[in-house]
Amino acid sequence: MQPWLVPTHRAQSALAGMAEFGVPAMQLKALQIVFSLDVGGLERFVINLAHAFRPYKIEPFVFCLSHEGDLIRQLPADMTTYIGNHRPESKILDWQTLRQIVRCIRDKAIDVIHAHSPKAYVYGALASLITGRPLIISVHSPAHGPRRRKIFEDILLGRAHQIVSVSSDVTRKLCIERHVPRRKISTIKNGIDTETFHPIEPEEKASIRRTLGLPLDGFIFGTVGRVVPVKNYPLLVTAFSRLVSITDDTYLVIVGDGEQAEELANLVRQLKLSERVVLAGAQTNTLPWYHAFDSFVLSSMSEGTPLALLEAGACALPCVVTNVGGNIEVVKHHVNGLVVDSGNVESMYGALNQIYKESALTAQMRREARLNIQNNYSLTASAREHLRIYQHCLGVTGLTNCRRGLRALRAAHAPHGTRISSGDVSVE
Repeated sequence: MQPWLVPTHRAQSALAGMAEFGVPAMQLKALQIVFSLDVGGLERFVINLAHAFRPYKIEPFVFCLSHEGDLIRQLPADMTTYIGNHRPESKILDWQTLRQIVRCIRDKAIDVIHAHSPKAYVYGALASLITGRPLIISVHSPAHGPRRRKIFEDILLGRAHQIVSVSSDVTRKLCIERHVPRRKISTIKNGIDTETFHPIEPEEKASIRRTLGLPLDGFIFGTVGRVVPVKNYPLLVTAFSRLVSITDDTYLVIVGDGEQAEELANLVRQLKLSERVVLAGAQTNTLPWYHAFDSFVLSSMSEGTPLALLEAGACALPCVVTNVGGNIEVVKHHVNGLVVDSGNVESMYGALNQIYKESALTAQMRREARLNIQNNYSLTASAREHLRIYQHCLGVTGLTNCRRGLRALRAAHAPHGTRISSGDVSVE
């Protein structure tokens, strides 16, 4: 635990004073702000947290700024969600949506605001300013875009009471490139439910492939993620085309959708790979797809700590990843996967070929992949760390209000004519 997460003596005294008068411990209410719950790693992690928070007496609320998205049905059935006004993403601020957030915070007595994307940072910072609730910002991946946008984000990061980074690489970049004080950043690894994401027996694979319409035999490389430029899927397809030229039983499956989907489909046709590459589109349930794969691949140019990589590892898939971001924290070369140079077709091709050919090596990697996720990327541990941050932020921003409340309680119990000071009771 980070030293600053230990409750201060003053905060402990104030809370003990509240208990002195029989004030019960309240369930902590946390508002998670996202752009939407469309299919994506960030969105799945917010949903995972909502489920994992329950044993820790955290009542989560979710506010989608634009629209609900396909994953909203995966939230707990009794969870309260709010939908803002559907506006173009380029619009910086919609005042009606901000009013909805502020009303939600006040009506539901929200304790902390947790923003999960650059658009959410804007609304979270303003809502925190208006309501006085502490703001936590999660940075799920390194910043991209024009310098003007980064400067604006720097201002928003400065408004946060605490920043959560998903990897050591993101933390380093926040400190060096964004000049965020190190004491303000907590590095919390993404976590997943390893009971949900688990390996299957080899004999089950054919049945799953049949259900998904995939080839029953052969070696399937797979990936899951948004089809956007930063994922660099054209490089993956190009490297895979070289493997196809020397094998007749290898396949590539890309699960996801996005702005580059049409361009990727054109590339597959151009390279005459339509029989060997499957573009599966976005899927709300990715588990059977992992079970259908023999190996998982990430060709990204930049990453935080990809949830898909953790899910693949939990399913005991040997992984091929580029040497960027949190990828190299999750995958150790020749232990639970292979690490290749980002942007290097030759390096990617060599790794795919090695995974395909060396069955003894991949068998060892499968065991190590599962153990690594079980030991280091627990959803329960992630939820616990988030709770500590919430409690810390409430202790810092709420100490004054807590002491005021304690003073009022003491005043109500004090004899007539007694003056209540901020410290002990004194008689006038």
